[in-house]
Amino acid sequence: MTHISRLHAGGMREVLKHPAFAKILHAALAYGIVQKNGCKSKPEVKAMNIHDMLIAYQKINEFRLTRPHPLLPPIYQVVQPPEAELSSKVPTLQRGHYRKITPFLKARFEYAGSWKEAEGGNEWLGLRQMETALRDPDILEQIRVRPEIWTESPLVEMPPSRISLFGLYPEQYEEIYLIWPLDDDDDGEPEILSYAGNFESSFSDFAEYLKYLIDGES
Repeated sequence: MTHISRLHAGGMREVLKHPAFAKILHAALAYGIVQKNGCKSKPEVKAMNIHDMLIAYQKINEFRLTRPHPLLPPIYQVVQPPEAELSSKVPTLQRGHYRKITPFLKARFEYAGSWKEAEGGNEWLGLRQMETALRDPDILEQIRVRPEIWTESPLVEMPPSRISLFGLYPEQYEEIYLIWPLDDDDDGEPEILSYAGNFESSFSDFAEYLKYLIDGES
């Protein structure tokens, strides 16, 4: 399993000027305090299933976002209940084209619907939102320009039938994508591709992405 992060050509100067930096700093400082105080409540990720990892991450994320800090206000995550009738299909960026829901994603959507402030301001979308968001002209434009901003992004040459919009932060032009296997009949888990601030991060699947978040985005 691999996790790769790349800094955009704009460099750290642009990261520091980015409006989302305060939120990123807030989370980083909160987690740093946890480490300094020797908190021993951090779970052992290797032995956990997706459901348990989501429970753990919700608690950890809440702690990081709301821990008091003299310079930064608390931020609150909002986790909606799962949809009453869970679809077995995941919408892609190609209208009318769906991929079969995988075990990891099924566990994610059985746990919750939308999840605001899930990662650095990004909202993890519910299954229905993943489709309705693609009717918004502003969101479509944000998706369209991503490969123009990141010219080496995997999105540049990838057909929309292999891409799903997993998360979104419209105010800061950030997105999280699912990258599906080449063959529609392939039941493999999709990769996660995250754009936050000036960083592109890729993960081999949702489990690795969750582990990264639980471990403190280190």
